[in-house]
Amino acid sequence: MSQSQQTGRIADFAMRLADPLAIRLYKVNITPDRLFTAGILSAVVGVACVAYQQLFWAGIFYLISGICDLLSSSMARMIGSGSRFALFIGRVLDRVAEGLMYAAITYYYGVTGPDLMVGVSAVVMLNVYLVDLMNASTVMWQLPVHRELLTRIERLLLIIGGLLLNIIGLVIFALFFVSTIVVLQKIIHIGNTLRDE
Repeated sequence: MSQSQQTGRIADFAMRLADPLAIRLYKVNITPDRLFTAGILSAVVGVACVAYQQLFWAGIFYLISGICDLLSSSMARMIGSGSRFALFIGRVLDRVAEGLMYAAITYYYGVTGPDLMVGVSAVVMLNVYLVDLMNASTVMWQLPVHRELLTRIERLLLIIGGLLLNIIGLVIFALFFVSTIVVLQKIIHIGNTLRDE
């Protein structure tokens, strides 16, 4: 399966949109590192906004974070900068930022209720990390890649939309069901592939 099939059409479309802007930003001395730093800082502010029950502002800062992440990735790819170590650190920090957002949403429901949403959002956070673990295992073991229902960028777009439109509960429930299906899909796919070896 090609890289584009793994990442999804939305990610590919976003990268095509980002490339021209990334080139312009690079020409005015904005580097991938600066964009990456701005993205991480925006994500941290977004997490704090959720914790303080400012969901709309959390959505704005998380959107800024996503745009910075997209532009820094696009720019680094086009100019050929960035070592494998930088790519690794970037991926780790992206996952930390995403995990912190789910943790903040879980905290938000712990404060505001309903209690059911605390468990639902905690399961979403767990499922997202299980999917990442299974994806890494698939790559490490050089197994065939199985296209998942929802990629990271699609999850983030749903979270941002849920925060901006104040429908985060609905989005978390949708992510609960979809992420649980993805985890089960991956377990079955990896299990069947390993059993057939």
